[in-house]
Amino acid sequence: MMLQDDYLMRMIRLATTVFAHIIGLKQIASYQDALAIIDQAIEMIFGMNPALINNLDDDSLINLLTTPDGLEVDKLLILAGLFKERGDIYAAIDQPGESRTFYYRAINFYLDLFFDPAHIPIEVLVDKIEEILRVLAAQTLSDELVYRLFFYYEQTQQFSAATRALENLIDSTGIDPELTSRARVFYQRLLAMGDEELAAGAISREEIRSLLKRITG
Repeated sequence: MMLQDDYLMRMIRLATTVFAHIIGLKQIASYQDALAIIDQAIEMIFGMNPALINNLDDDSLINLLTTPDGLEVDKLLILAGLFKERGDIYAAIDQPGESRTFYYRAINFYLDLFFDPAHIPIEVLVDKIEEILRVLAAQTLSDELVYRLFFYYEQTQQFSAATRALENLIDSTGIDPELTSRARVFYQRLLAMGDEELAAGAISREEIRSLLKRITG
């Protein structure tokens, strides 16, 4: 246990130093140097060529970070943060396609951690997820990400956002029996809640009834 605690403390100190360095370089618009620091951090933490890490798909990276003892959540948290920083940098140097790719990868990793029973404070993950969502607010999100966000919004009791996610999916994919069934169950669950819970989730009972009527006819 002591060795594990020492390892975690080293990882925390390393991550704190690395992210402080990257933020400092971003503030003076030294973007290429910041990208170099990200690559160095990836190579140091993962022991692999950063280009290989960047090019592996998300599932492969999750598998890489999964040991017989489970997911290495500390490394995944750091990797998500590094990908988010890379997204910021590509946005700053006007490479929107690259920026979007790394924002998507970062938020998906944060969602993986959010849905995993890991020893990471939920509020930390929520802050990270919401930060990226603010950046992506003006963009149309993929159906896959919107679907994952529905569950995130439901668990964080952002009921209005959850219903918007469902409605966007229905508008995008059409009347899908599985999706409409999930929506119906969700709306019925909301209707069973008290008025205070619904108000806290920024939705009214009338809105829910209207949404339910739309999919039930």
